[in-house]
Amino acid sequence: VQALQFLADGSLQAIFPIFSRHYGTSHGSFDLAYEKSFKFLSIIGVPIAIFLSFFSHEVITLVLGKKFIAAVPALRILSWMIAFMFLSNLMENVLIAGGRQSKCTLVTGIALTINVVLDLLLIPIWSFTGASIATLITEIAITILSFYYVSRIITRKSVLKEAFKPICCGIISLTMLYLLRNVNFVL
Repeated sequence: VQALQFLADGSLQAIFPIFSRHYGTSHGSFDLAYEKSFKFLSIIGVPIAIFLSFFSHEVITLVLGKKFIAAVPALRILSWMIAFMFLSNLMENVLIAGGRQSKCTLVTGIALTINVVLDLLLIPIWSFTGASIATLITEIAITILSFYYVSRIITRKSVLKEAFKPICCGIISLTMLYLLRNVNFVL
């Protein structure tokens, strides 16, 4: 899952100079870059999350072998973290471009606290699956908190509608995959 972060990082490294250049000087250009980045990362993150979640058994078997089949539930949970991770990285970059690094630090501190508490509660009960759940919840919290600060401090641009189509397409894809689950994997 962490290896897939290079997709978000690469695109954000390309767009960060645009955020930095237009913040405070051209709100229209800044908002457009933010909106398009949000949409782009949603279009990439949602299908990857769906694919990894649905085909986690096949991916684990193919990449690591049958002896790691116990990791399938963890991958199934962690795969959903990808969509949130892409968006939280975007929000972090927007906050930094807007000179609000202190908000990034605050979000990171809150996330650390959430993760430690959830790890202490869930790992003794569910082992590595509990750690996966704690990580997913923490990434959701990071995304929500970062989005809150971006929406409150940096821009009033409503970007949630940009994720609507990728999420709808993802739901349709997931439904189709579920209905065709007994069909040959290659097909």
